[in-house]
Amino acid sequence: MLDVYDKIICGDEKRYIVDDSIIKLQNNFSCKVNSSVFKAIQNLYGKNIFDRISLEKLYYFESKTGNRSVRIRSSKVLNTIGEKCIFLKGQIHVEQKTFNEEKTQIFQDEISLSKLRSFFENNNYDFTKRVEMITTISERQIPGINIYIKKLPNIENRIMDIYGKKEDIKKFINGLTHSLNRNVFNDIVSNSDYEDENFTDYNLRFADLDTAVKEEMAIYDLLLDKGD
Repeated sequence: MLDVYDKIICGDEKRYIVDDSIIKLQNNFSCKVNSSVFKAIQNLYGKNIFDRISLEKLYYFESKTGNRSVRIRSSKVLNTIGEKCIFLKGQIHVEQKTFNEEKTQIFQDEISLSKLRSFFENNNYDFTKRVEMITTISERQIPGINIYIKKLPNIENRIMDIYGKKEDIKKFINGLTHSLNRNVFNDIVSNSDYEDENFTDYNLRFADLDTAVKEEMAIYDLLLDKGD
């Protein structure tokens, strides 16, 4: 298993430039997991590890010159763990990531909804697709890593993304596999499509969005410590 991790996680660290000032270097491990991953993580770290759950829409744009691509994520916060979360329940935030051709350098910034709309009118970019997902998120709750567990339409089970330094990702994965929870992984070998968030060539939308949200919210509710 460690050989697999080394091949996956020891790739080039991606360089994220945030707000033109903050530079982050981090790895990304992505794989398919089943819904028991929530219980496995709770067994390791307890409740309140996931600070929010969000309905997200990811818009893909390609530069007509071919030297960069843009992905804009519109995220509506469905629920939070309260004071430990930097977002408010019901809050909408929009984030833009601009990739160079090699996808080794990523410019990341928070933008407005009006800027998202402007990309549809920008003659320098082609809109290619939109992907919906419901994402259960752990940011700054587990030392060294951020976790995103995504439920997507027409994709069996879930996609789990882990961002952080190699050693921290390894520690988290080993914690899951060395417990009795190794069956959570449907595909331990990282799929480049998952890691690149290039899940399909087509739009992915929930046929019944309300039902999908209710199902994911019910799981999230079980992950909260309500002080009972």
